[in-house]
Amino acid sequence: MKQKIDYLVKNTAQLGQDIRITIAQATDVGVEREENQDYFAWHKMAWGQLFVVTDGMGGEAGGRKAAEMANEVIKERCLDKKTSIPELLESAISEANSQIYDLGHSNDPRYHKMGTTVVVLALTPDGLVHVAHVGDSRIYLFRDGALTRLTKDHSKVQEMVDHHILTSEQAEDHPDSNIITRVLGKDKTVQVEFRPQPIPIKTGDVFLLCTDGLCGYVKDPEIEAYLSIEKTLKSLIEASWSKGGYDNVTVQLVRIDAAPEKIASNNAKMEKGLERPSQTPKNNNVFSKKVVLMMTAVGLAGVILGAITSLLVLKPDLTKVLKPDTTKSVDAAKKQPGRSAPQSATTEPGVAPRSPDTAVTPSVKGKPKNEAFNGRGPAPAMSPPAPGPETQNQQRIKKGKSPDGQD
Repeated sequence: MKQKIDYLVKNTAQLGQDIRITIAQATDVGVEREENQDYFAWHKMAWGQLFVVTDGMGGEAGGRKAAEMANEVIKERCLDKKTSIPELLESAISEANSQIYDLGHSNDPRYHKMGTTVVVLALTPDGLVHVAHVGDSRIYLFRDGALTRLTKDHSKVQEMVDHHILTSEQAEDHPDSNIITRVLGKDKTVQVEFRPQPIPIKTGDVFLLCTDGLCGYVKDPEIEAYLSIEKTLKSLIEASWSKGGYDNVTVQLVRIDAAPEKIASNNAKMEKGLERPSQTPKNNNVFSKKVVLMMTAVGLAGVILGAITSLLVLKPDLTKVLKPDTTKSVDAAKKQPGRSAPQSATTEPGVAPRSPDTAVTPSVKGKPKNEAFNGRGPAPAMSPPAPGPETQNQQRIKKGKSPDGQD
């Protein structure tokens, strides 16, 4: 293993009257590379402090040139602040992209299709940190013992994670993890990514800027562990060496040694926008809940529709079930003398059906002629009518007697 880092420097600085910072910077070619195409810079501006880290690519000459150009152009464009910090950084990075693209697509073969990543951190006297980046170099914040990634890689595996093709764990060791989807110099224009809100500083904060020579080999939990025990830059780079150290590695640490309490209180509301980013999107559970709710609603609708359909189809059968079975009542009434059979359950319109215990004679227009019995129990038997005179004459005739009673 290597014993000495190629370049390591440590400085302190004052920002305004109340903010004190310590800056440690280191870069190393790595275990196997012969050319270091990383580049870093710290620029003291009239409006604050500017930190830049780049990782060049495109051949030995091209990669180094692209990394240096990005730093120089960004510095020059940020000297004169006439707009907001985000607009200033976007303009500077876009201009660097344009110049790198033009040289990389010129007739000089040394710079053919060269490009570079870039991460930029701007610290202003009001205690706010602005972050911008293109590519897979990263910026972290170590605060209160926890490491937060402030940037998201512009890479093929990150897109696969965003589309739920890979998990964040699978992406770390994926064979396409070195494929970058956005760099300076690839296209004529570039989309610069910013954090939506600036970050208010706190005493003890440590901001870490690095190339993938560190974060590509040393995982986030390991970086957090090193910073938790206040390990130096040397320890972080040695950790990269121990994992293979096949790439150039560059690290900048910016530690906030003192920040007035008024900065934290004035910017307390802005801290709500500082969330620990993750390669795995946080809206998976929301999406799953929505799917479950949709499936539940569809299921309930199906049950209700099925119940309505069953009622419509089985309506005749339900009518038979709900109406009394009068067949047995009719048979029983026929067997009982003097008891007339009740009407069928189906009556004429406007006439309610009668119970089997109410015997009636045939009705005319829905009204019974005589009601046999309205009380409880079986209806009493009816006596046959006494024979009239005509009936007696008929009987006398049948017996061979004279009809007038004179024999």
